[in-house]
Amino acid sequence: MRLSCALVTTALADLGRGLRGSPVPGELLRMASWRAARDGLGGRALDVFSGRLAPARLMVDRLVHVVRDALCASGDLDLVERLLSAVDRFGTRADRQRRAFREAGNPAGLVDRLADETLLGCERWSVTAVPDPR
Repeated sequence: MRLSCALVTTALADLGRGLRGSPVPGELLRMASWRAARDGLGGRALDVFSGRLAPARLMVDRLVHVVRDALCASGDLDLVERLLSAVDRFGTRADRQRRAFREAGNPAGLVDRLADETLLGCERWSVTAVPDPR
């Protein structure tokens, strides 16, 4: 959410300065979305401007760079960087679910483990010192 808001803020600021974004065909956006859903942050992403695949995490770093001023202005840069660091350390939720499934060995075991983690407050995966965004 914070990156999305920063992206909109940056785009509006660019428009205010007379800068326009490059048009991207809808089909290319759909392909990029599919690739992101398929590979996640640990995989490769489609750079819609070059048409090439790049590490998804690198693409996120590029996005943070582009919206850095907006994140700084909103006071969110530190939070975004800490959350990305936590993802680097622990993986995404999908990564953790796949790991839990491998460890549990079956879907019922996965559900039990996720329920246990939820009931315990997910301390194992919590990001310490990250303020509640509410």
